[in-house]
Order: sequence, then structure tokens, then C-alpha cells
Amino acid sequence: EQSEAPLQRQHVLSMLKLIRDDLRQTIDSSASVGVEVPATPLEWIAPLRYRFTELFDELGIAIDWQCPAQWRTPPTALQCLALIRLLEESLTNVVKHSRARRVRVCLELPDANRLLLSIDDDGVGFDVAAVQQAGMSVGMRSMHLRIARVGGTLTVNAQPGHTMLVAELALKSVQPPQTDGDATPKALQTSS
Repeated sequence: EQSEAPLQRQHVLSMLKLIRDDLRQTIDSSASVGVEVPATPLEWIAPLRYRFTELFDELGIAIDWQCPAQWRTPPTALQCLALIRLLEESLTNVVKHSRARRVRVCLELPDANRLLLSIDDDGVGFDVAAVQQAGMSVGMRSMHLRIARVGGTLTVNAQPGHTMLVAELALKSVQPPQTDGDATPKALQTSS
């Protein structure tokens, strides 16, 4: 059912952003088919690290990248894409809104089944609840949905002088095929 009142510009922009984000998710899902996960976390983060380090240097924002050298359990290709999109949007928001002087990006693998990605800054912060109530949280809603679609959660904490986003993903370890003591997996063995 449609309202007779014209939509306000902000609502139209919000709807367009949601449509854009849905389209990105669809493209990401399709693009992840057949895509290999980067061999290491450093390879995974390298393109954004290069792009944003250069930008932040120009803006006088110090950025600290913390990343393990190896995966314990690699994420799926779709999880990698979701995390890159989250990181890209978070760092873009730092540039647009936070007035931060320092940013930290930290990828942690606390155990073989979990991955944590945190982004925090020393910017102006914001009132998370007020932004959500005012309906201006399209970007935040999009980030939450993107991470939820790949089996994760996103926590946003903000106050004056500090904002922190933490994405947590459950990782599934791939079990090697069972063997009967020789090198042939059971699934490939035949009866004689």
C-alpha cells in the first residue's frame, strides 16, 4: 500500500542505498563462486591496506594494521568478500564522519573456529541508538546484514572519542577425507 505523501529526499536516498547494498550482496555471492580464498590474511587485506594507508597518510590519519601471517582455518570466499566490504565501508565512514586522528584495524584468529575483525578510531563517536531511531542507519543496517548473511555478528560501540566495530565469524574447518591407512580416501575406494 502506498502513501499519498511524497517521500522525503533522505528516505529516497536510504532506499537507494539499501537497493545498492542488496545488489552488491548478489554480485558478491555470484562472484564468490569459484573464487579462491587468499592464501594468507596478509594477501587478503593487502589491496585495502594499500589503498587506505595512502589515503590516510594524505589526510594525516595514523592507521595501525594488525594481521596474523597465516589462517588457522580460512574463511569462505563469501566471508572474505563480506569482511572486505565491511572494512571498506567502515574506513570510508572514518574519513567521512569521524574526524579521527588514529585508526586501528585488527584481524584476530582466537581459535580455529573464530575470526574477529575490529576497526576502532579516536574520532568524535556517535550515539548508536539515536542514529538507529532517526532512521539514518542504512549503512549500519547494511553492515549488520552483510555479516549476518555469512554466519557472523557485528557489534558497534561508540562514545565521544571512540568508535569500535567488531565482526565475529564462525569458521568451519574442512576435514580431510577419511582413509583406511593408505592414501586413498574412503569415498574413492572401491570394493574388489
